[in-house]
Amino acid sequence: MTPLNTTSPARSHQRSSSDSSNSSGFYAPTRRHPALQIPPTSNVAVCGQENPGRVPVVHPGNLTASVLHSFENRCTNFFEIKDVPADKRVKMILPAFTDPLVCGWINVNRAKLQALTFENFMTQLRSKYLPDNWKSVERRRLIVQSINLLLSGTDSHFSEEKLRQVIENGMTDKLAARCTTEKVDRVKDFDKWLSEVKRVDDGHRAELKEFEKIARNGRADSRRTAPFTDPSRRANTSNHASTSSASSSTAYRSSSSTKPLPRSQRY
Repeated sequence: MTPLNTTSPARSHQRSSSDSSNSSGFYAPTRRHPALQIPPTSNVAVCGQENPGRVPVVHPGNLTASVLHSFENRCTNFFEIKDVPADKRVKMILPAFTDPLVCGWINVNRAKLQALTFENFMTQLRSKYLPDNWKSVERRRLIVQSINLLLSGTDSHFSEEKLRQVIENGMTDKLAARCTTEKVDRVKDFDKWLSEVKRVDDGHRAELKEFEKIARNGRADSRRTAPFTDPSRRANTSNHASTSSASSSTAYRSSSSTKPLPRSQRY
């Protein structure tokens, strides 16, 4: 007696499709893998990858320098493992992005993007979605973390929580107030919190420079318009001297123009 086939056609088809997709490393990884599950609700993107032989996936959210750095490293490893030709690399990883805004940008510029090298593609991606000052922000962040990293294994090494407290204690009162106003203290992730602090600090410094410029211009305008200044007194003195000189010259001419008395009328 032939045993009954208890596997439904749909389930059998799903298993066969999965098996066929696993046979090639050039397919995007499945979402069933824990590393590729949709992360908790967050406004920051997350880069995941099933294994180094699969295309990484960038989940929806705001792209940050650290996320793009992780994505670039994972893609580079994938290209080397699968020996992907240089002219096929960008085309291979474009499906990795799942954010609607990024996907829209890719769809509009797909032909141009696929013609780029992977390095030039990453340059355009950073220019499109990272702030203009992202290099300086990352440089300062790395300096702080590098110094702390050198202290690893010693009593002076700080955890991220302790390092955050040290930075907060070193803030000026105005910067701390600005960070509180903009709710930076509610950010839990250390890297994102440090970037937010730098953003607020840069904005605060820019405002101070603008106020100083306005004050300098105001002082310059007041000096130009204020009465009884030194140039005015010098002008008055010069006018007075000119008037006195003119009066003396007139008197001299008047006296010199008078005719002398005849000798008979002199005493």
